[in-house]
Amino acid sequence: TSWTLARGAGATLLSPAATPVPGLDEGAAPTRGPAVAQFDPETTDYEGVNRPSPETNAHDLPRLWPGMQTQVRRFLDLQDPGLVIHACGSAPCSASNPGEVAP
Repeated sequence: TSWTLARGAGATLLSPAATPVPGLDEGAAPTRGPAVAQFDPETTDYEGVNRPSPETNAHDLPRLWPGMQTQVRRFLDLQDPGLVIHACGSAPCSASNPGEVAP
């Protein structure tokens, strides 16, 4: 559903991405406008069956990562709002690469 919404909004997939998204072009940060930033919690993948998945905290863990927090702070900056940055170096943000706090 998120990918469908992103395609409809003409969003850019922030590079480097954890997985490709059909119909979205990758673009380097920093960028403005609609963008999708992926965070890989490195948990088990969806099994493709209609049953509850195991508890992985995949939606909670990235909120604690310094790179994700830096990205949100920069996007909400009062002096220059709306800029989407990538704060995890040359690799996608993930549990093993949580990024760093901006100076």
